[in-house]
Amino acid sequence: MKKIYLAVAFEREYIQHFTVLLNSLIENNRSLNTYEIYILHSDLTKEDFELLNLFKDEYIYFNFFDMTIFDFSNVFISGHISKETYYRILLAEIIPPNIDKVLYLDCDIVINEDLEEIWNFELNGYSAAGVIDFNGHHRKIELEIPDAYKYINAGVLLINLYYWREKNVENEILQFINNNTEKLMYWDQDAINAVLYHSLRILPYKWNVQNSSFTINNVSGELAEAKISPAIIHFTGSVKPWHISCSNPFQNLYYKYLDLEIFSANKISVQTEKLLNTKKDIYIWGAGQTGRKVLDYLQIEIEAFIDSDKSKINSYLLGKPIISIETIPNKKDSGIIICSGFYKEIRDILVGFGYVEYKDFTYQL
Repeated sequence: MKKIYLAVAFEREYIQHFTVLLNSLIENNRSLNTYEIYILHSDLTKEDFELLNLFKDEYIYFNFFDMTIFDFSNVFISGHISKETYYRILLAEIIPPNIDKVLYLDCDIVINEDLEEIWNFELNGYSAAGVIDFNGHHRKIELEIPDAYKYINAGVLLINLYYWREKNVENEILQFINNNTEKLMYWDQDAINAVLYHSLRILPYKWNVQNSSFTINNVSGELAEAKISPAIIHFTGSVKPWHISCSNPFQNLYYKYLDLEIFSANKISVQTEKLLNTKKDIYIWGAGQTGRKVLDYLQIEIEAFIDSDKSKINSYLLGKPIISIETIPNKKDSGIIICSGFYKEIRDILVGFGYVEYKDFTYQL
């Protein structure tokens, strides 16, 4: 039996999803290892701590670390990403110096295999180990990463804390972020790759099977096997397993590990239900696959689709016109359901037009 150190970072609205990760970890702990989990947060309440402590057992221990002592107010975020993604950069500072290694995990993850194998990967001489991100290959040119090296997904990251402390990696990454904000597309993940590409160990695909893995067809060997039998399923992107429009083939595992005595499995948000009950004219923002799936699931009548892509305006989707936000005829009776990963950006546009969040528009994927 070993002690394995894990780290996660999340805002309180992700507690439900973190408990799914926990339940999948506990069920697949076949080696009966002890897990000490560092939880990096900035908005958890007393009630949240009490809820999470229900998930402790003889193999699971928590260390809560309040990140409000650090200033992340000016970091680049977009789409569905929050500032919490940057917290992992500080793990070498936060975790006690006698601990040389930690496995960082995003919270949109289901564990499907005992973690002892990934924990045992040798990191001597490596800064970290991760799995290739197929969506990140195009980032190498902008980040000046030589073609011989790989771009990894940082949602499952085995970190050599000794290396980070010795080489002052934290400061190097933060400096890159401060000096290259205009280059960042995938947030701190871009910075981690740009600074550490030459010292990263590449892990087998099965340890971070991302949504993009399922868009690659006609594969064989290791990747094909990983897609069939993943050790870690990572629901990357804005569409998550708790969303209506999720098409990940392992979505059912999320609900397998969801504690229905504590949390609801309802895919329609309370805000969406309220909007549907209070507004006469309903619009869906997002004339694409996600908007189509949400409409099909809700089985409602809408006035039109809204889209910011000018090339779609004045065409039709499912027999409904695609319009721009400027052309909505009656703002007072209009309710807008945003079906896009860029909610924050669209929210700002709507607020600029005088719409009120949760009263006139809401978010539903």
